[in-house]
Amino acid sequence: MDLNSPNFNAEAYVQDLLRKKGLEELVAVEQDMVNNVRRLDSEMQSLVYENYSKFLNATSTVRDMQNRLNDTQNGMRDLSARMKRVTAISDSLTETFAKNCETVKRLNGAKDSVQRLEFLIKVPQILQNCLRDGEHVKAVETYVTFKPKINKFGYINSLKGIEKDADQTMQDLKLKLYESLKGRLISSEETIEAVTLLKNLGESENELEKILLENWESEIDSELDQLAANSSFLNIGRFKDIFEFVDIGCCHFLTNLSLIASTFLQIFVKQASKAELVHLLERVMNRFEPIVCGRFESEECVSDCALFVKALDRIFRKISVLTRLSSGYNFSRFNAELVQRSARHQITVCRHNVLNTIRKSISDLFSKLLNFPPPSSSSQSDTGRKFQSSDIFLSDRIELLSKTLEKLENSFVHSVKGALAALLMFTASDIIFSTIPHFQPIFGFDVHEEIVVGVVRDLLVEMAKRTGDGMEMEETGAQNTAGKAIELVILATFVRNLHLKHLQYLMELCSEQYRLSEFAAEHLQEKSLTHIDDLNDALKATANALLRKFVQTESSELNQVAKRSIELFEWNECADSPRNVRPLVKHLVHSVEEIHRDLCVFMDDGGLAKLKERTSDSLRGYASMRRATSAASSVFNDASSVSSGGIVERLWGDTETPEEGAGTSSPETLATMAMEFRRDIVMGAVVRLILRAFCDFVRVQKFSRHGFEQLQVDFAYVRQKLWYFVADEHMLNTCIEDIVTAAVNQCAQPKLLDPSLRGITPSMESSVKLGGMWRKRMKRSVRAMQISEDGTSLYATSSNRAVCLYDVETGKRVRCIREGHKSRPSAMALLPGERRHFATGAENGEIKTWDFGQPKPNVHTFGEQADIINALHIWRNNLLAASGDGTLAVYDTHKGKVRIQSETMHSELLSLAVTERFTYVGAADGHIEVFSNGQFGNIRERMETPFLMGVEQMVVLRNNLLLASSSTAEEMRFLHVNPNKTLCGISRPGGVDILAKTTDGSLVVTTSGDGTRLNCYSAEELVKDIPMLTAQGMRAFKSRQREERKRKRADTTDTFFEDLLSDVQQRDEEDEEEEERGDEEEEERGDGEEEERGDGEEEERGDGEEKESDGTQSDDHGTLL
Repeated sequence: MDLNSPNFNAEAYVQDLLRKKGLEELVAVEQDMVNNVRRLDSEMQSLVYENYSKFLNATSTVRDMQNRLNDTQNGMRDLSARMKRVTAISDSLTETFAKNCETVKRLNGAKDSVQRLEFLIKVPQILQNCLRDGEHVKAVETYVTFKPKINKFGYINSLKGIEKDADQTMQDLKLKLYESLKGRLISSEETIEAVTLLKNLGESENELEKILLENWESEIDSELDQLAANSSFLNIGRFKDIFEFVDIGCCHFLTNLSLIASTFLQIFVKQASKAELVHLLERVMNRFEPIVCGRFESEECVSDCALFVKALDRIFRKISVLTRLSSGYNFSRFNAELVQRSARHQITVCRHNVLNTIRKSISDLFSKLLNFPPPSSSSQSDTGRKFQSSDIFLSDRIELLSKTLEKLENSFVHSVKGALAALLMFTASDIIFSTIPHFQPIFGFDVHEEIVVGVVRDLLVEMAKRTGDGMEMEETGAQNTAGKAIELVILATFVRNLHLKHLQYLMELCSEQYRLSEFAAEHLQEKSLTHIDDLNDALKATANALLRKFVQTESSELNQVAKRSIELFEWNECADSPRNVRPLVKHLVHSVEEIHRDLCVFMDDGGLAKLKERTSDSLRGYASMRRATSAASSVFNDASSVSSGGIVERLWGDTETPEEGAGTSSPETLATMAMEFRRDIVMGAVVRLILRAFCDFVRVQKFSRHGFEQLQVDFAYVRQKLWYFVADEHMLNTCIEDIVTAAVNQCAQPKLLDPSLRGITPSMESSVKLGGMWRKRMKRSVRAMQISEDGTSLYATSSNRAVCLYDVETGKRVRCIREGHKSRPSAMALLPGERRHFATGAENGEIKTWDFGQPKPNVHTFGEQADIINALHIWRNNLLAASGDGTLAVYDTHKGKVRIQSETMHSELLSLAVTERFTYVGAADGHIEVFSNGQFGNIRERMETPFLMGVEQMVVLRNNLLLASSSTAEEMRFLHVNPNKTLCGISRPGGVDILAKTTDGSLVVTTSGDGTRLNCYSAEELVKDIPMLTAQGMRAFKSRQREERKRKRADTTDTFFEDLLSDVQQRDEEDEEEEERGDEEEEERGDGEEEERGDGEEEERGDGEEKESDGTQSDDHGTLL
């Protein structure tokens, strides 16, 4: 039931509740109704109180409004009464004034007449006061007003004097105004005012125009004379720089000129007047142009290019203002001409600056090279060339040569880039003159042709001066000549590098910075950029010319040595058999070696790589000399056989038949020699010219039998030494053939050298043993090699992941797996057994074992190590692997599982060496991690070494003696183990790349870090002077020392401090004895562990003898020797 319904029945509602609800519910309903009633009652009371309060406020407001309205009504009644009184008074006054109106008018008229007469009388005085006070405008206005009135009363005699006085005053004013126009340049307001006043005073406009133009032209000429006097670059009294010249001088002048133009146009508007102004501006600008252009073209400082551009832009803006003021004169032509001439001048200045910078760099660097101080251990030949015996000096000279070239290239590139960057300011977005039509394309073209192309052409001219016949060579000694010769090689390398890399980079940089490719098709149809091929051809020709000049200079110098070596020796009076090579010949060879060493810095080793591949036949010189004795005699005695006709083939053991026309019948000149930027080509040209000079000198000498033998000894030595530098052995043989033939022809009793004299050049015989057997080229660089124990098989891996097997005897490839690993191989080791069984490791930590005797060669694959496998080694039947992840792992190659993996070491593991009891692992932090064999899980100890950058190679010389090296160290060091000591070293400049022992352990072989030297050492000779140190020996030595100290103490006299010293020394000795006992216990434990250790592999111990690898890595060209 709805309580809000108007038809609500309370009785029915109560009955319904009684029927439906219990007592507790009824009580709750009652309580709820009581609360609702009370709430409604409270709300009703609040509403009543609120409405009552509003009613009271409204009543008060109405009462206030009534009071204000009553006050307003009272005020309006008072105002109405007062207005009535004012109206009455106004009516009364109007009646009174109406009666006297005519009289007042007459009085006012009379007053005006009196005032006018009074004005006319006072005009002269007013004009004089205005003239005195400078109030010219007031004076003219007064006179203009006065003149019509005085003319009206001109018949009055008394007023004529007044008119005369006024006219005289105005005449003085005119003179003053004219003087102001004829004086210095004044402001436009003053000029306009003066001309306007003169116009108002009746002066002729044409006369005023003429006076103004003449005056302005005179003032401008005076200012231009002063500007010209101060514009000289040498006169820095007023203007310190170009910007100050523009800001103070030119801008002030142009401001005055702009003021003149604007003032003139405001005063004179006739077309004829404008034409006169144009003529004036034309005459002025014709004088102004050479002054400004001359000053800008006198700037020579490139460092102030930003100031130069700023000054040019400032004057361009000022002249542009004149263009807007005067449409009759074309200032744009002057503006464009000034900008173009200044831009071309700055380009020229930058070009000269670049050339001067290069000249200065060449001079400074070559002076430093020429004055490079030799060490005290150097020797000097008769040519002045110094032969250094210090490896440190040689490395310093090599570094100096390389840095000289680097600095020269950097100087050139940086100077050109600096010039391009400085000139780029001409095209900046905030520079107004860069918006001139076609300016940027033409400017960019000029920069490209003058800075990049022009500088290269200037450089070519400079190089041509050095390659000409008049090349500057100081005649202060042969040392300076030798120093100048190496400059030619540096310059040739510099020109070649410019051709190969720098030129293209600079041209691309210029094209990018100046947007030449963007402008070429649009604005440069009539001009074409110089193509890079044109410059490259010239650079290549210049580089070849420099090399030819170098060959000519060096050969000319060495020819003098050759001449002295022949002419200063008594060949025909030589009475004894030769015992050694003559010093001058050695000096000559040393000179060639110096040249070769210098060329190594700048040229590749293509020639040397070929020389190393030669067989022992290249060095045969004495083997067949005895067989050719009769042939030599017959050649001498038979006049028809005086020509060479194969004498070297008979005398010097070269059985090859020379090519037809290869002799000296048609001598080849330097100009026709093929010249390339290769060390062997250049050295071959030098050697050829030297030997030809030798031949000419020998032809004019007479030889005795012993003299002829001495010649053979000398040239056997020459051939042995120069063979290394010459790629064309046939040329060497032919030239020496000519020399020997010439000596045979000039010898009365030619006799070949006795074999017993071979010992004069002992290195020849040992060099024969290093000949190559065959050559095989892989597609990529060889990463690791191993030779089988019987010497019949060679295993090799390359960086293209190939794993190959070669037959050593034939050089044929037996088998090859193209992709042996997922990444490049890094290590290799041969596994025990007679099969073709070996293991390889890769850069991703993968290890594979192979059996090339099986159809499927891959036996096992291991991947437990996460980084590159740096070294592999065999211990018994286990494969040890040192990894870049810092762990040493041991693999069972039979079962194909990992036996144990060590804890992670402190750094990357690089090398391995194994003895009977211990395994030594070289680490990248310079330590050697020592493991007990069979207990590879835990490290035994760490040994410190002097190799801070890592121990990369190790070999075992004795059980307790290691030889270690690093590619970054300058020496190899002997490391003694137990006790641990770093012993002496072997100097190896340039570091050691490979350190290995031969299979029989008799030789230690090393290669240099640069791959140019191979050294062999006798293992027995290396260790013979190093004592055998043992722990027992060290303990016995220390024990003897303690006993000696005790004996000495017992012999000394007691002193006051003797007891104290004895106690201290006794404690030290006890500590030493305790330490020794600890070492003995540890050693005994190690021996016991060694005896107890056994993992089921003792049966195979006989087959698992330790082998030293004789595998080495080849060069990066992938050539196997």
